Amino acid sequence: MNLEAFKQESEKQKESNRAFYKRLKQKKPKDLDDRFHNQHEEVFTHIDCLECANCCKTTSPLFTDRDIERVAKAIRLKPADFISQYLKVDEDGDYV
Repeated sequence: MNLEAFKQESEKQKESNRAFYKRLKQKKPKDLDDRFHNQHEEVFTHIDCLECANCCKTTSPLFTDRDIERVAKAIRLKPADFISQYLKVDEDGDYV
């Protein structure tokens, strides 16, 4: 897959994609996670993640309350201390 051509095409469709994501946030199907993971697997059969690495460069992972509890426990911190030391709240109100 030509990643540079993919990037250029995605730039052309930036507004359309933004509108799609906005609609997606408003209407969450019950199988959204399954759909995402299926698409993810399909795309990454064509892209070498280590060659691109754009996700890691541009997108922070979101932390749920359960994630925070598990990570805090694993590194022997209270959840509040983990949040204050390692996380911030993004513009959507999510921990990143």
